[in-house]
Amino acid sequence: SISSISASFPSIRPNSNFVSAKIIPQVSAISAALLYIAGSGWESYLESQSICGTKLPEGLLESDRLPEPLFTPSTKEDVGRHDVNISFSQAQELVGDPIYKSAAEIAETCGIILADTKFEFGLIDGKLALIDEILTPDSSRFWPKATYKPGKAQKSYDKQYVRDYLISVNWDKKPPAPRLPADVVENTRRKYEEALERLTGKVDNKGARGISAK
Repeated sequence: SISSISASFPSIRPNSNFVSAKIIPQVSAISAALLYIAGSGWESYLESQSICGTKLPEGLLESDRLPEPLFTPSTKEDVGRHDVNISFSQAQELVGDPIYKSAAEIAETCGIILADTKFEFGLIDGKLALIDEILTPDSSRFWPKATYKPGKAQKSYDKQYVRDYLISVNWDKKPPAPRLPADVVENTRRKYEEALERLTGKVDNKGARGISAK
């Protein structure tokens, strides 16, 4: 931790390059919040006209906006001995209105559609807490609002670009993963940077984007 490093090396002072972490029991539930139908949700809709047991209206198109955000609970395959279950209602109460809806509204004012995102949970001192990264291009679908059009896959600022490359080379999703070409890495970096710049409005003189509220 930062405190132990500082104690051992007094000349080192914590700064923005340090992350203070705490190992906590992770619960087995993950909640995906989606307002637009895409990815595995779209595939599920084509098969059963539903997502995670929730029946949806007929005639939806790929990337269509849903009437209200849909919260779809799932679990990790590897469940450790410290994992505990939480209910769907707990997950929705924790991340529904207070986080996802607010984030989606803010992103839209910046020209980005927050189509869906993922939340993971843990226990801190016996209390349910939101853990891990949230609302990033790794855990969300970010679409440019200016080019959005239902009925097809959307352009994006997220890791869908990497997924599409891996599909194109027929990766079987088993390790080791294929090495990404330099152009795929660079194009992905540019997408992430553009999303961050749109959301924060910050660019430093080295070209790295800052993370401060717009």
